[in-house]
Amino acid sequence: MTAGLALAGAGGLVLAAAAVADARSRRVPDWLTLPALAGGLVSRALLHGLQGKGGLWQGAAGALLAAAVAAPLAAWGRVEWSDVKLLGAVGAFFSFPAVALALVAISVCGTVQALAVLGAARWRSSAPPQGIPYGISIAAGSWLAGVAMIRGWWNEP
Repeated sequence: MTAGLALAGAGGLVLAAAAVADARSRRVPDWLTLPALAGGLVSRALLHGLQGKGGLWQGAAGALLAAAVAAPLAAWGRVEWSDVKLLGAVGAFFSFPAVALALVAISVCGTVQALAVLGAARWRSSAPPQGIPYGISIAAGSWLAGVAMIRGWWNEP
């Protein structure tokens, strides 16, 4: 097994745990997101060095971009701050510029999830819930982006 596949597997486990935690409690715990962020950055440094393609600096740029996209949403109360930290970890694992594909896939999955929740509420003639566990969309979109990259359907520029 290559180091990249082991890293993808570890990231997948973190995302699965985050989705389950978010579905249960509407929060992703810091004990999951912060070590994942650190692990993504450390693994980038160990596998690719500091400045090489996919190295630490590109991992840090991916983490900052993903968190910066989500931080205004958290400030406006649209997502939880735990989602911002989870997206930062996703950015560290994907690195820059590949994190852009992950962010698009996560956005599409979030839209589908929101429409499904609203449709189910309407079908049951009940009020829609106050929020949705966005960690599920983060996990699903990250998984889709990872599969696209592993299969060669999308390559970093």
